[in-house]
Amino acid sequence: MGVAIRLPFRASVTRLLFEKDRPLRECGPDGENAMRRSFQFGLAGWRLLALAMVLGLVVATPTLLPGEDTGEETAEVAVEEEEETSPNAVETAMVTTSDPPKEERPIASAVATLPTIEGQDDSDLEEATPEVQPLSFRPPLSLNECLQLIDTMVNTLPNTNSEDGPLDSVPSASLIRMIDVLYSYLNFRDDLHTSLAHYEWMRLGETRVADPGDTADRDSLHFDAPVRNISALSLAVDRGDVYLHGLWVYDESGQERQQFLFDPPLRLRHSLPRMEVFHLWRRTEISRIEMKYSRAEDMDRSPKVFVRGGVTNRREFIKTALYNLKKEAEPAIHQGRYADARIHLQSARGNITDYIRQNRRGQ
Repeated sequence: MGVAIRLPFRASVTRLLFEKDRPLRECGPDGENAMRRSFQFGLAGWRLLALAMVLGLVVATPTLLPGEDTGEETAEVAVEEEEETSPNAVETAMVTTSDPPKEERPIASAVATLPTIEGQDDSDLEEATPEVQPLSFRPPLSLNECLQLIDTMVNTLPNTNSEDGPLDSVPSASLIRMIDVLYSYLNFRDDLHTSLAHYEWMRLGETRVADPGDTADRDSLHFDAPVRNISALSLAVDRGDVYLHGLWVYDESGQERQQFLFDPPLRLRHSLPRMEVFHLWRRTEISRIEMKYSRAEDMDRSPKVFVRGGVTNRREFIKTALYNLKKEAEPAIHQGRYADARIHLQSARGNITDYIRQNRRGQ
């Protein structure tokens, strides 16, 4: 659609443009004013022409009615307009431009989709027996805490022995760890407070270390009449240092009562005015002592080893408690003899209690 506009001052504007170089003095004052008016009218005409062209474009463009176009541009315009008027403009635009909501379908139950095995018994679906939970405890820092830890162990163990060995329902691993921490604390405390003032020593025998070879030398001392009430053994060396690899003590029945193993081997020095003392857990009747040792250095002479036995009237309660824990209660728990383990733990508790009473009396 075009628009035709007639400009009445076209000739005046043309003359003004082409005659701009003519001196104004030739026209005079009246002519100068006339030319200025002609220029103003001509400029106004050009402005009218430009306005008419813009109006023509607007009229020629077809007007889009709301709803005729469902493209993305219309949705974007709707979003921009709604953002200015309401806080939920984005949600409104999404609702108006999205597809109609589909009918919701029920979700099938997960249990219903499980395959059914023919002939499956309901007992197979029962939950497995949960694993036994480990016991939480703190290492003891006093004798009273040792007593409390022993009480916990006694209350945890069953009252009867198991005929089928250790039971899965008993926290055996936790109980063994409790025995280990008890043994470590009691052994450390006993070493700090052990005194040899109450001991009397008797000579049991002596041996010689053989010439060095590929393997360590091993000798034994036998006693036809077992030596009674021995609470400790002492070793002293002469004529050279000796490496002690192991020491074994056997009772009157020939059963191993206690052993001492050293890795690396313990060096016994001949030049020091002292002896190495090895305390037994309890008083023992000794029928045999075995020693495994080797020379610590090359020498022309054979070192001698002197063995003595210590006897005391003072009972070693802590050492006996260590024996109750490590040599009696621990194997019983491993074998499922829970009633026996309870008895040995109670014996250890009694020995610790007697040790506390002994110290209170100052004996």
